[in-house]
This record gives sequence, structure tokens and C-alpha cells, in this order.
Amino acid sequence: MLIGTDTKFDDLAAALPLPELSPAFHQFQFYQHMENPYYWSEINLTCSPDHDGLSVLQLYESALGSRYAAKEVEVALDIACESFEQVASTLLRLVGLVFKHHHRRRHMRVAYEKDQESPPPGCLPLPTFYFEMGNLVFA
Repeated sequence: MLIGTDTKFDDLAAALPLPELSPAFHQFQFYQHMENPYYWSEINLTCSPDHDGLSVLQLYESALGSRYAAKEVEVALDIACESFEQVASTLLRLVGLVFKHHHRRRHMRVAYEKDQESPPPGCLPLPTFYFEMGNLVFA
């Protein structure tokens, strides 16, 4: 997940307790964002299935400033299935349940490379779904 905030980098570094936040996530980094006039800093985090990192971050919501937003979210799910057909139908059902507030285009873009080489072990050659050119990604 990528969160943009109007809090300046030095203020964010002083306000967020890294010793408490880092173990709550698989990955937790923040850095200064020079190109965006609305967000001075960005937080790049990867949630861990073992920990409730977003609840810990919520305790320090005031440090995020008056304006912050999730700019990018990637959702990955591990689901036990018995066959490729079951995996494909489960993926389509899950995507059908997704809702995005203020979705302008009312459709999703589907990326699928028919001639792709074999995926890495444990992965299947299934499509990736995008809302509004990559604002919300499903893999």
C-alpha cells in the first residue's frame, strides 16, 4: 500500500515510532515526495498476515496530517483450491465483490498475456485486474 500525506518528511519521521511500527508490517518505509504538490511524504507498507499493522498505524493517525490518502493498494490472496478451474472461478467471484468509492469509469481493465512464459512456482497464469489505470491492483 502506498499512502500519501501532507506531513513533511522530518515531521513524519519524528512523529511515527518506527520501533513499534516496523515489526507490525512485513515492510514499512517512508520517504519524501518531491513531485506531488499535495503530498509531501509517502509511506510504503506491506501488511503481514501475522500482524495487524494498520491498527497500529491508526493509533498514530494524527501524525499523517490533515490530508492523507491511500494512493495505491495491491491485494494478494492465498486461497487453497483443488484445480486450476476452481482457482479461476474463485478469482472472478472475488473480483466481482470489490467496490471502489468514486469509481469514475465504472469498469475494470484486465491485463493478460496469453503468450507469457511459465509463471514462477506457486503462481498461475491468470489475468490482473485494474481499476482506473492501476489505482487498485489485483494479482
